[in-house]
Amino acid sequence: MTTAAPLRRTLPGGLRLVALDRPGTRLAALALRIPVGSAGEGPREQGLAHVLEHLVVRCSLGGAADRVAAATSREYTLYKALVRHHDIVATATLLAAAFAPLCVTEAELADELATIRTERAQRTADPRWRLQEALFAALWEGTGHAHPTLGDPGVLARCTPALVRDLHAAWYRPQDATLLLVTDRPERHADAIAEAAAGLPRPAAPGPRPVAGRPGRDLVERPVMAQVPAGNRQAVGFAFTRPPEPGAAAPEALARRVVRTAGGLDIQHLELRDRSCTWIMVAANGPRQAAVAVARALAGVHDTLLGADGPYRLRTDALVPELRSAHAVQAMADRAVWLGADAALAWPARLTAVTAPEAARCVARWSGQLDSCGDGPEQS
Repeated sequence: MTTAAPLRRTLPGGLRLVALDRPGTRLAALALRIPVGSAGEGPREQGLAHVLEHLVVRCSLGGAADRVAAATSREYTLYKALVRHHDIVATATLLAAAFAPLCVTEAELADELATIRTERAQRTADPRWRLQEALFAALWEGTGHAHPTLGDPGVLARCTPALVRDLHAAWYRPQDATLLLVTDRPERHADAIAEAAAGLPRPAAPGPRPVAGRPGRDLVERPVMAQVPAGNRQAVGFAFTRPPEPGAAAPEALARRVVRTAGGLDIQHLELRDRSCTWIMVAANGPRQAAVAVARALAGVHDTLLGADGPYRLRTDALVPELRSAHAVQAMADRAVWLGADAALAWPARLTAVTAPEAARCVARWSGQLDSCGDGPEQS
């Protein structure tokens, strides 16, 4: 498998093209990353980045929901597609149309706001979503990262076509965005993509772009706990944050897989600009019972990794499944979005170099952070 350096070009209009070679694949993954997310919204804008995502798919991309998957996170909006080689240029052109001036009618806006209200109702009915948002609100209190990407219903109720057109012109700037391409010999398509981009309409003169606050200065430096009702039990969660550590991503990814397989815990992870966030959610009768269950599971996985079967468990439970997904074009594109293109290409080699003791140290660190959350786990 090649590890050739990514191809980087600046297209007409300022959009950056980053292409990664995935030899032998008959597919291509494209991802347009626009650095506009909910963390950059002001108090009177909460949820409007997500509204723009819906309207761009409907109005600018011609309702291409069957071909383009779109999502708004706290720090960026992503539009992505998985296609055959002969559709690469057409799909790249389609995605770049996200920067064309947004034309939206009252009826179109009303339809998408209704869809978002339905989405919000479905999310709020899920205890896991409510718990996750409660953890984020506690962890990121006082920052733009604290509110959900779905935003404030009051803000959405006051939304108008003129407002979203103005926000789109200010926020969607090609010179701030990146188009990722992962396929076999991507250099074959770069000139055609550049030529197609040259013919796209230019956005209006941009205004100030929203910038997500630097979470590392404002995030709560201690672990936090939250709980929400979940039937006759509680959904309990614990969240931790720390500065990113060079080389930590691969050991932590394998450690999360082992914990999921051997310990039955689903540990979630999110990379911010200068912060790494981890959280664990379980169903229990209360925080103490949840903390005990999590601590025991982590301790068991830690001991397993340091035992005689540790290397075998790491390989079968984590390394092999992770490597199988690492070479898929969509997985490579997703990884390049949050790790960067060079790290995405180096990912398989980094995974292979991880040892069982390294993964065990990640588990031990999570256990230590859990111990300092609130009163710590109840002793039995």
